[in-house]
Formats: sequence, C-alpha cells, structure tokens
Amino acid sequence: MEVDPHLVTWTAQILAERKREILKKLLQENPNLKEQICNIEKKYKYEPQPLIYM
Repeated sequence: MEVDPHLVTWTAQILAERKREILKKLLQENPNLKEQICNIEKKYKYEPQPLIYM
C-alpha cells in the first residue's frame, strides 16, 4: 500500500493549525500558563554536552 505524500502533508498542516488554535485559546483563558510553560521548559531543557574522546 502506497501513502500519498500530499495527503500526509495536508493532514500534518491541519493538525498543526488545530494545535495552534487550542494553544491560543488556552493561553487566553490562563494568562499565567505561558510563564509556567517557560519555567518547565527551562527546567527540563536538554543541553547537549560536548563529546569527550579518550
């Protein structure tokens, strides 16, 4: 079975739009939510470490 790449792209665009709409609505209803999200991102953000070869 072959997957149509245009259909995959279209579906991804629809889902991304819906996600943006939901996030926008949530942030309007909860103004301090953005600050909480930023704090969580800072706390759990992955910082790559340099590779050390022995």
